[in-house]
Amino acid sequence: MRHPWWVRTRSEPKYEVRTLDYERFDARKTVFGSFEEYVGPVRARELLEQNRSRRVASLAAGEPGLSLVDRALAFGAQTVWQSEAQQTLYSWTSPRGPALEALNPERRRLDASPERSALIVKRAARFYGALMVGIAELNRGHVYSHDHRGRPIVFRDTTEPVVTDRELVIPESCRWVVALAVGQDWTAMMGAPNALSSAAVALGYSTMPVVAGSLAEFIRALGYNAIPCGNDTALSVPIAIDAGLGEFGRHARLITPRYGSNVRLAKVITDLPMSVDRPIDFGVVEFCKVCRKCALHCPSGAISLEPEPSFQTRGPWNRTGVKMWHEDAVKCFEQWQRETTGCSICVRVCPYNHADTLVHRAVMAAIATTTLFNRLFAAADDLFGYGRQVPPQAFWAS
Repeated sequence: MRHPWWVRTRSEPKYEVRTLDYERFDARKTVFGSFEEYVGPVRARELLEQNRSRRVASLAAGEPGLSLVDRALAFGAQTVWQSEAQQTLYSWTSPRGPALEALNPERRRLDASPERSALIVKRAARFYGALMVGIAELNRGHVYSHDHRGRPIVFRDTTEPVVTDRELVIPESCRWVVALAVGQDWTAMMGAPNALSSAAVALGYSTMPVVAGSLAEFIRALGYNAIPCGNDTALSVPIAIDAGLGEFGRHARLITPRYGSNVRLAKVITDLPMSVDRPIDFGVVEFCKVCRKCALHCPSGAISLEPEPSFQTRGPWNRTGVKMWHEDAVKCFEQWQRETTGCSICVRVCPYNHADTLVHRAVMAAIATTTLFNRLFAAADDLFGYGRQVPPQAFWAS
């Protein structure tokens, strides 16, 4: 992991957990799994109709950022994400079983030290398209208790992962997880919220299974089990924090040292023994306490304005037992429906998402080493107009 020099490593992840309350989360409680239950069927239908009406009107008017060409870009970016290809790539066992048997008929295993295995896996991950990659011991508390279909996710002493209509079984031997970050087009994200930022997000979601699925097949070819995951199976942000990719921000998303939160996360759970990375600290939580830019610009008020992280959740969609700024995911998802494209304003305005310039690096280094200038840097970010929405013409002209 080649982090900037000002990034420090830690012995423990930079989040506080109240162990008694930190039970495995049920994926059905996410806003995607229970939105209609949270808002009621009448409100859900109303938002769906508003979404459809605005889509039709914006296409007819050729509204910049929501025109046919803009929406077509997003549609194309969804190709892998919204197709059977994603399910194949995220398969818990090799989707090319006979080919794998032909490659390694005796199921020989890589004979290497944990340090060497980690280097090999990281290089392969970058080859397949990962922007960042880190390795952690799998904290089973991060694994969902049930998937979105209500199937229990259990650990059992099996030789390989098992998927049935009744349950998902992770082998007891799968004690490691590879955290993966893929990038998103920043020029497109600067237009958020519009169809171009939606396209950047969609391409991220289409890239995740390609990277995770390819890495899983690589690990299987080395003779080990591998379970590739996107947003399913386990919570991506705490896994990424454990693996040293970044810290959590006020907007409840991962912030990385070089790319801010303009990334999408995937992971691969495996029984290949590897040396692990250490969590990192570069002053994000301390800066978020005084910045509040994402919360102030959030049109739905979904992001907390509280000065300090808290164990207090804002609804059943939040994970209990962890101290952080919990978001109101229902308000956020309602805004997605109104925009018809998702939102991503919190990503666009975050000071950690600026271009990697000498000045920006100097500011990030100062934030990582002292809190004395945090309020000044937060004010200067607004003064210089960073995070302003960019018109869609800037993307098509770039």
